[in-house]
Amino acid sequence: MKSRTSLAGFALTCNTNGLILQIMHDGIGIEGLKSGISVETLVDQGSCIKLLNFLAIMRSMGIASNWEINFFHEGSLITLRLAGVKMKDRLLVLGART
Repeated sequence: MKSRTSLAGFALTCNTNGLILQIMHDGIGIEGLKSGISVETLVDQGSCIKLLNFLAIMRSMGIASNWEINFFHEGSLITLRLAGVKMKDRLLVLGART
């Protein structure tokens, strides 16, 4: 379990297709979170389409916020609220516990 002083969220950059380029922070312990994989592999099957729509909104509108997505965490699922912004050829994705 993370301490109260740890930020219960994550920050990462990915390319516009969702391939993780850099992890700036993981205060949650998302299962499998590492550079070089698709962010899609970190969510449950029921959240895949929602995640792809989140990425599409960022690509087209430049920003997306307040999306609830289920991620794998310690052998179960955890719902995180996502926000993100497009920065040239990459996306900045922020996630926090709801």
